Amino acid sequence: LVNFSINDIKDCPAVWDLFSKALVGGIFQCESSHGMRWSKELKPTCLEDLSALASILRPGCLQSFCENGSSVTKEFCDRKNGKSPVEYPIKALEPILKATYGLSIYQESSIRIGIEIAGFSLSEADTYLRKAIGKKNAELLFSIEEKFVAGCEKVGKVTKEEAKIIFDNIKASARYNFNASHSFGYAVRSYAEAFLKTHFPLCFYTSKLKSPRGNKTHEDINDLIYEAKLFNIEAKLP
Repeated sequence: LVNFSINDIKDCPAVWDLFSKALVGGIFQCESSHGMRWSKELKPTCLEDLSALASILRPGCLQSFCENGSSVTKEFCDRKNGKSPVEYPIKALEPILKATYGLSIYQESSIRIGIEIAGFSLSEADTYLRKAIGKKNAELLFSIEEKFVAGCEKVGKVTKEEAKIIFDNIKASARYNFNASHSFGYAVRSYAEAFLKTHFPLCFYTSKLKSPRGNKTHEDINDLIYEAKLFNIEAKLP
């Protein structure tokens, strides 16, 4: 009953407001308690932010900590919103990590570090870094520490001590970091669903509640019904 095309989706402040207020029930990748919490904390305002949200929800960021004691996830949100300064203790990393506020949240960041800082070939960076991080293979990653440090010394952009610090940060990613292309794909879908929810809430909630239950619990359904009331939509019992 709605005259709508996927091409009608465009940048809309009201949609971003939905993420900032954590009204993300039923939205792909954001509907978990983690997604709601960090959506509100990050306050995304563009696809780059939404892509980052998909990545900072992963263990590689949630379980890695900065020198100030904050998780990479928390620190990313604070830096994005100007609550913490963007710092580059190792200046050679600035060109690689500038787009992510000085923090490594994507597999691609580790790959670039391997190539530009440690002198790895594309193939070596893919084999030793991307696969280890993407497959949560800590053993493979730990096995190349000496090779990484030696490569950094040979390239000469960082000291041996800095190389060890960099590798320690990469090792934390072995808990699993996303790749950016994956995250951006997720971001596009999440935004599309949020756009539909903002502008066609009745259709959105009807679709979500009528779809096959799958992994939905009674609690998930109750949450959707409760949230629908915020959009002045009443869900009738069967």
